[in-house]
Amino acid sequence: MQVLKCNIFNECKSGDALCITTNAVVNKEGKLIMGAGIAKDFRDNFKDVDKVLGNYVTKYGNRVFRVGEVEVKVGSEPGKTVTIFSFPTKSNWRDKSDLKLIEQSCIQLKQVVEKFKIEGDIYVPAPGCSNGGLDWTQEVKPVVERHLVEDRYKICFKDDSVKVNKYNIETENKSGIEQLNLLTTVNE
Repeated sequence: MQVLKCNIFNECKSGDALCITTNAVVNKEGKLIMGAGIAKDFRDNFKDVDKVLGNYVTKYGNRVFRVGEVEVKVGSEPGKTVTIFSFPTKSNWRDKSDLKLIEQSCIQLKQVVEKFKIEGDIYVPAPGCSNGGLDWTQEVKPVVERHLVEDRYKICFKDDSVKVNKYNIETENKSGIEQLNLLTTVNE
């Protein structure tokens, strides 16, 4: 496991996987509540990701899912295709993150990464450490490092130079991601 301060959208490369920290609350339209943090960034930039996750959570419960593949285009470089996984950290978006759920998500993430033969790196926003209210050093790190021991697992703390706009994620110097497109959604 490596700990980085970065923008996961800028760091990833083709063949990698990105995780969305999530909860289990589905609204009356069948969409997963994704109103803050990295979940909101994904919701605002990937059409229907909240609907896809709402369907999965309703059908299968609060667990790790393979959401699909996306193309991330950075500047004038060719797009890079990455796989998106959910990573539950809490049951209700209003609650503090749950260490047992984070541990379960670590175990399930390793299983789905193996199942879908992801060969690249796996980027996980520091689970439960921002809107989840948990302390990385004292609470979360000991749990995560028990399971995500390989260097390919990158635990990411938000890079404050990153600005998020609807439909675009870009850095202050405009060298970040210009376009995000959902390519496919595949069950589990």
